[in-house]
Amino acid sequence: MVKRSNRVEVTQDYVLSSIVGTMERCKLESDFLPASVMRGAELLGKHLGMFSDRLELSGPNGGPIETVTAEMDSVEAARAYEATLSSKHE
Repeated sequence: MVKRSNRVEVTQDYVLSSIVGTMERCKLESDFLPASVMRGAELLGKHLGMFSDRLELSGPNGGPIETVTAEMDSVEAARAYEATLSSKHE
């Protein structure tokens, strides 16, 4: 992929400039297309890391998520559940 990018001279700057240029032209057109401008803004936002498509989950205080399993006795399960509840109220 790097060889192809070099061969056709496509860089991040080129792509970003093309997106911004297209957005600006769309704004100036008499038949303004807001969807095109918004799509360009979305692509720029993704490039800047403004949106996250991932959801990270963690347990109490950022630790691992504790799971209750069939191997746990009722006391162990109750402690794990209590720890989960108490971390939500902190």
